[in-house]
Amino acid sequence: TACLFDDVPNEMSAAWNDYLGCYVALTTFRRDNMLVIRTAAEMWGPWSEPEVVYRPEKTNAKSLFNAGKEHPEFARGGGKVTYMTLLDSEVYVPHLIEITDA
Repeated sequence: TACLFDDVPNEMSAAWNDYLGCYVALTTFRRDNMLVIRTAAEMWGPWSEPEVVYRPEKTNAKSLFNAGKEHPEFARGGGKVTYMTLLDSEVYVPHLIEITDA
């Protein structure tokens, strides 16, 4: 059976995005190699269902991605382009990815 806290991220960020006109939460998802976005009109929610924005390549079978966070201070175009960091537990080096809203 699924745990009540399966969808609770180990770390996350949430910030206002002018381009989208809402709050954005970017995080890793469960124990899968997925980075997801959720949106909300208010900081306290309700939050949308997770939408996959990126699937990082595993460095090996034991890779676990965590600590996903957006860095809105680096955003461009009012939030059309934003940046997120995450960690691969096997190499424990931050990875930076660029996310662009099409």
